[in-house]
Amino acid sequence: MNVVPENPLQLFFTYFTGPPLVITHPESQDIKSFSTATFTVAFENVRQIIWFKDSTELVQDQTTIRVYRATADDQGHYYATAIGEDGSIVSTNQATLTLNGKCAFFHIQKILSCSYLIVCQ
Repeated sequence: MNVVPENPLQLFFTYFTGPPLVITHPESQDIKSFSTATFTVAFENVRQIIWFKDSTELVQDQTTIRVYRATADDQGHYYATAIGEDGSIVSTNQATLTLNGKCAFFHIQKILSCSYLIVCQ
């Protein structure tokens, strides 16, 4: 006998919910100054994701964050915490962002009459 609920989503949520689970942890990165770092996570059974840097909340409900034009102030430990559908909390491992030195040289591009973009090459 096959039992099919009236609402197919009900079957999904009835049989595939549980405590939150970390699928992918962010990876540590060692980049040059003014480069971009990307951190990505994946979870199952979560209703909210919160990113942190050194215990300071950064952003919510994003699986990927990017640190553009990283400087020494951006170095630190990045991680995400998720709140499960059942209300429990799980956190990823911490990923460390470090700068491995300065760029060999900079190229400055004029964007508008009063602003410039510094590009690391």
